[in-house]
Amino acid sequence: MKSLLRVGAALVGLSAVAAYVAVGWVAGIVLFTFAVAAFVLSLARLARAYAPTMRCSSCNATVSVYGRFRCSACRAVTEGSAWRCPLCSAEYQFVPCPQCGVACVRPDRGSS
Repeated sequence: MKSLLRVGAALVGLSAVAAYVAVGWVAGIVLFTFAVAAFVLSLARLARAYAPTMRCSSCNATVSVYGRFRCSACRAVTEGSAWRCPLCSAEYQFVPCPQCGVACVRPDRGSS
């Protein structure tokens, strides 16, 4: 009788393992798919953040984010990125659109 109980317990244990193997891979594929999608989206966001131009959300004009800018903190005129002053390291969250004046938000910090 005891050996029959042991065999039954072993079969229950094996069936639980078989069920996990049969169904567990589905959760793994779903998690892997979400991880790949998140990675691709982060690469797209990174490419947008380092692009030389961006579009104004109001008038759809091209706004340059690299060029000659005046720092509002130290008042220096420098060439480079509009997001950080190379002299005083001040960071900026937006660039005004040259046509309509609407604030174009930094792509890696907010919606564009």
